[in-house]
Amino acid sequence: MLRAMEEKMTLKKMHLFLAAELLLISLYAVMIPERPVQAAQKKTIFIMGDSKSRYYSDEERPRDGWGQELVHYLKGGKGSTAEFPKEYSGYSGVVRHRLQNLNIENWGQSYASVKTFLDSGRFSGMLQQVNKNDYVIIALGHNDARREYASLGKYKKNLTYCIKMIQKKGAEVILVTTPPRNFTNAKKIRINAKDYYLATRKIAKKFWTKLY
Repeated sequence: MLRAMEEKMTLKKMHLFLAAELLLISLYAVMIPERPVQAAQKKTIFIMGDSKSRYYSDEERPRDGWGQELVHYLKGGKGSTAEFPKEYSGYSGVVRHRLQNLNIENWGQSYASVKTFLDSGRFSGMLQQVNKNDYVIIALGHNDARREYASLGKYKKNLTYCIKMIQKKGAEVILVTTPPRNFTNAKKIRINAKDYYLATRKIAKKFWTKLY
């Protein structure tokens, strides 16, 4: 019983942490005009993430990803519905939300890493849709830290490649570091995959990307 209560409290803390992270992204990463814009002028936020950011159906509740919750923090997001674009049928789980002044495309996938995004063609598929002044949130590294996915050196090389390709298209990159795996106690947070976390911070500084 005590263990169940501790796990529930830990989950609650994780939700609060992710909610704060989402609020920072929505407040500082995206500037939304006051008046509605034409569809052709809409910016798009693309999400490259893993199980923590992907979209979950009603049947998969109570599991939830911060990518689908981000929608509710933006103007017009509360009434939006998830679309599964037919043109993305070759990429599992891609979801689009059409908001008042921007669109969100969630390309998150369970067990995804920067390496799997590249190897599977998922990154190239997403990159084809990215336009000038769009935003691409890269929230990976958690699974890259598993040695069978990518060594630290390979992770740096892969992430650098993705950033360069996105910036080449005139879009802005937002890097999100790995969230804590768990809380050691009520006052201390343990960083998950610390080497990859620190590498992400250094790469963000090198390429002048936003970092959360």
